[in-house]
Amino acid sequence: MDRSTLSRILLAVGVFFLVFTLFKSCKKDEGHVASPVIDLSEKLALPEGATKGGACVIATQDFRARFGNVGAGLQQFELLGTKYSEAGKPIDLVYRTTHDTELNELPNYAPLRPNFRFDASEKQVPGDLVEYAVEQRGSECVFKHVRPGVVEITHTVKAGPGRYELSTTTTLKNLAPEPQKHSFAEGLFALQFKSAEGGMLSRASPNELFNAGCAVNGKVERKKHSDFSKGWETRYGSVDFAEMSSGYIGQAIMPQTPGAHCSMVSEGFPRMQEADRWMLRSYVIWDQRQLAKDEVATYQATAYLGPKERDLLAAAGGGARKLDQLIDLGTFAIIAKVLVKYLGFLKGLLGSWGIAIILMTVTVRLALMPLTLPQIRSSIAMRKIKPEIDAINKKHEGDQQMKMLATQQLYKKNGINPVAGCAPALLQMPVWFALYTALQTAIELYHEPFAIWHDLSSPDPRYILPLVLGATMFVQQKVTPMQMDPAQQKIFTYFMPAMFTVFMLMLPAGLGVYMLTNSILGIAQTMGVERYMKTHAPAEVVVKQAESSAKDEKKPRPARELARKRDDKEDDDA
Repeated sequence: MDRSTLSRILLAVGVFFLVFTLFKSCKKDEGHVASPVIDLSEKLALPEGATKGGACVIATQDFRARFGNVGAGLQQFELLGTKYSEAGKPIDLVYRTTHDTELNELPNYAPLRPNFRFDASEKQVPGDLVEYAVEQRGSECVFKHVRPGVVEITHTVKAGPGRYELSTTTTLKNLAPEPQKHSFAEGLFALQFKSAEGGMLSRASPNELFNAGCAVNGKVERKKHSDFSKGWETRYGSVDFAEMSSGYIGQAIMPQTPGAHCSMVSEGFPRMQEADRWMLRSYVIWDQRQLAKDEVATYQATAYLGPKERDLLAAAGGGARKLDQLIDLGTFAIIAKVLVKYLGFLKGLLGSWGIAIILMTVTVRLALMPLTLPQIRSSIAMRKIKPEIDAINKKHEGDQQMKMLATQQLYKKNGINPVAGCAPALLQMPVWFALYTALQTAIELYHEPFAIWHDLSSPDPRYILPLVLGATMFVQQKVTPMQMDPAQQKIFTYFMPAMFTVFMLMLPAGLGVYMLTNSILGIAQTMGVERYMKTHAPAEVVVKQAESSAKDEKKPRPARELARKRDDKEDDDA
């Protein structure tokens, strides 16, 4: 395989990665089966005689949660502290739209609402919504509903053992004289806009939930609206959690009582299709039960609603649920986890996330130097013999076999291994992909300032970083030795820097700091290697040529005869 072919492979792999990573959110919904349509008239209706009110509040140093009396669901969940705020206001994780007041605070779609009806045969609790009597007991909210001769429900919510956690305990007692059926569930909801998912050359909203997911039997499956091919999708097995997530924010329900499965669905609103709005739902649903008179069923769960801080997620729910899987680090997650931990270690030493990114980039570059040096040296050597390669191509234009033999002889004469320039680049790709993903999902960079940038997790509002990066990458392409056809060379020299400049207009500044540092290091490394080659390469080439001649003498007689005939033919042609 010649150098030109290998360069095409590398170019194809690089472009594929960029297109897949940066444009994957602009997938079309071709072949997508329409999701169930919500009947708003039913969902807006309250139980007969019920009135909204009786709110109960649970507040900690990290969050403020408010629950309503109708349905006992979560009406508001604000993250406290300056880090998790937008425009001076706390981020509310219970998504409410300002575009349609009719949809605000639908009690049916309140997260963590106790639900007892998933089948027409379940008559234990009449109606989908229940009005509760609310009692505030310190940091606990106790909701009680008693219907004499029918049912008694007690639903208790309190702050959980960990930060951003809530614990729920629900008991249901059958007061009816005959056995009655029910199935209990707690769910998460997100009223979603198409614009929040991101699109071509745009970034997904970091705070708006756009993925529903289930973690069953240790495996996480998450879906966007466009990924649903039917209505309800249910996963059976050992349920770790049901989830809703975005780039930096995660919500999950972890069942503590056994016998649950996980379901998720995406629903559309009939008069909102043109605006591309829908409701994502993710549930933990316990198996249907039938209770005899005065029999009691109890269900317990722990919910996490907050930032995707790795340590908090790993410890949530007692640590056994592996909630850190909410962070999707992609194919090379093992490498990405190591890089994120190292980044946190450097920040602890240096006190700045920006400097930590720069030092981590330097470290990764040094660690990969044994792979990059052969690549640069091979490129320099290939550039020096380019005139001879061009002459061979012209001389043997109609004889591919002779062209290949003459090229290999030229490589051997100059001590060049063409594969040595491409194989190291392929081996480096998993590390670069993992580093890219790690910085894209690092909540640690959220609202963290550095130098002239007010937030490493947001794009540079002044466009300074993208322009400087584009110029630096152009210089890097100019100083990097390349042995390829003119069309490919133009792509690397002009198109790639321009493309990255456009990308960085929408990508986080933290990622730009890494790319700029890496580009500057690449320039310095290439220039350093080239200077070294100018002073040391001649002696090395002489030695390698001598070694090559000695190896030729040791070859079997047929090989020497073939080489001699080839040389004689070249002399005759000359």
